[in-house]
Amino acid sequence: MKPLDFGNQAVRKLLESITDGFYFLDLNWIVLYFNKQAEQILNIRREDIIGRNIWTCFPEEYGKEFYKKFKHSLESQQSSYFEEYLPRLGIWGELTVYPSETGISVHFRDITKRKENESLLRQMNHNYRMILKATSGAIWEYQLGKDTCYWHNEHFKDLFGYNIVNAPVLHTFWESLIHPDDRQEKLRRVAAQLEYGYEMDRSEYRFKKADGTYAYVLERTFLEKNESGEAIKLVGCTEDITVMKRAGQELQKSELNHRLLFQKSSLAEIICGEDTLQILKVNDAALEMYGYTQEEFLALDVHDLRPPSERESLKERVKEAKTLNSTFRYMANHVKKNGEPLLVEISAACMEYDGFQCFLIALSDHTHRRHLERQIEDLRLISQKNIAKAAIEAQEKQKEEIAIELHDNINQVLATTKMSLCCIKPSDQNQRSLLEHSKTSILYCIDEIRRLTKSFTPPSLGKSSLEAAVHSLIQSIPFIRGEQVDVAITNLQEEKLDEGFKVTVYRIIQEQLTNILKHAEASTIVIRLSQSQYCLSVLIEDDGKGFDVNAKRYGIGLNNIKNRADLYNGLLNIQSSPRRGCTLTVEFILEGR
Repeated sequence: MKPLDFGNQAVRKLLESITDGFYFLDLNWIVLYFNKQAEQILNIRREDIIGRNIWTCFPEEYGKEFYKKFKHSLESQQSSYFEEYLPRLGIWGELTVYPSETGISVHFRDITKRKENESLLRQMNHNYRMILKATSGAIWEYQLGKDTCYWHNEHFKDLFGYNIVNAPVLHTFWESLIHPDDRQEKLRRVAAQLEYGYEMDRSEYRFKKADGTYAYVLERTFLEKNESGEAIKLVGCTEDITVMKRAGQELQKSELNHRLLFQKSSLAEIICGEDTLQILKVNDAALEMYGYTQEEFLALDVHDLRPPSERESLKERVKEAKTLNSTFRYMANHVKKNGEPLLVEISAACMEYDGFQCFLIALSDHTHRRHLERQIEDLRLISQKNIAKAAIEAQEKQKEEIAIELHDNINQVLATTKMSLCCIKPSDQNQRSLLEHSKTSILYCIDEIRRLTKSFTPPSLGKSSLEAAVHSLIQSIPFIRGEQVDVAITNLQEEKLDEGFKVTVYRIIQEQLTNILKHAEASTIVIRLSQSQYCLSVLIEDDGKGFDVNAKRYGIGLNNIKNRADLYNGLLNIQSSPRRGCTLTVEFILEGR
């Protein structure tokens, strides 16, 4: 190689313009030229090195790899290329050495970044291989347009018994392993994902094992697209969920903080800071559950997933978690991006993530279960109301039958007996006295039967109105203590009320009046019956001796009132205390009645 003329301006200009570092050593290792790029890379000024032996500037390299490579190139007069690490500067260099009769020319560049990337890539490849071994699912990929798919890890053998590892299989072979009853639906889902570009699809089906039996599998399929947005590949993870399917439990993950297992978990999972609760990482299942994108989720903290009214209570949960420093569970209300409510079971544990103390939070959606529980509760209440209605109707029917029997049979017998007694002509005074006494007794029985008949059957309902029935009820009651009754009925629109409801209101008033007459020792009774557009109110008040509402259990009378109120969703309220009388109100909502 012809020696360079460093005194030539064109040569010097060229060497100063290149992006590589360059220096020239003579046969005695003296630096004769050192360009500005070499200054920057090696962090030494040219005036401090030109004219000096390079090994006096870098004594730690004398006799080592740099020295050996330079010496070999000079002695053999053959150019050489090598990469070497320079500990003093902590950099990797890529060097090309060109020998000549007068020395060697060295071109070099800083490749530290490339070396770091290569190291990172090796580590990532190693991690990927380890992840494939560690994950519980069988990983596969399918390049669109080809007739084969690639089975990656050993789990197709471990889970399903096929001795195929890191090898392609025909796509038709995979299709043949899907249970005949599930095949059409599974293929439809794959076609829909490709047609509509769904990023992820999750499905369950039965997969034939090598021994001929079928396993239930959960498969998550991810669609990969190129820069133009065209689908190019499907990547899937197939997990055996036979135990979960048959026992109603999910497979437990063995390494929760492993990044791939976290991302592919069937449960929604979140990692957040222990102090700030800022969301640091979120898996695909959580994105699907809440409806946020990855970027939107990472801009939130855990407070933002709760309704505003419940965010304050989260502080106590966090404090408890830090104190216990162990896994804990509880139920909480969350909100989706679109505002829909979620009921979630939260399992949280402390962990270290990227060198920080964090919480790993697993979330299970119980919204549907809560909806079912509410439906069951509604059915239970409806059933209770139907039972109460049937019992009340049976009571009314029984009272009606007793009233008919008393009026049409016993009352007639007594009337006939009275007429017969009137035909008897006694011969002496004693007989006349006994006869008059018998007549009086029979008349009393007839009057009592009439009174009972009226109490068993509201005399005005069905023929006149609820208002008339209430007034008739007041007139029929013998107020022995001289009680004053104040009745006011306002804006009653009976044409909007069904017959059963009017009978219920009548019976409530009748039952409470009976209670007052038996127990209250009142002098004044107030009855108010009023109706608005959406509500009918019943108020019965007395100034009697009252009772302690909290200490006294409801008797038969009040229980009857409560049952009748519940039948039509009435809200019963009783206010009373000793020596302060009693106020009973029932509010009925009339909307839709």
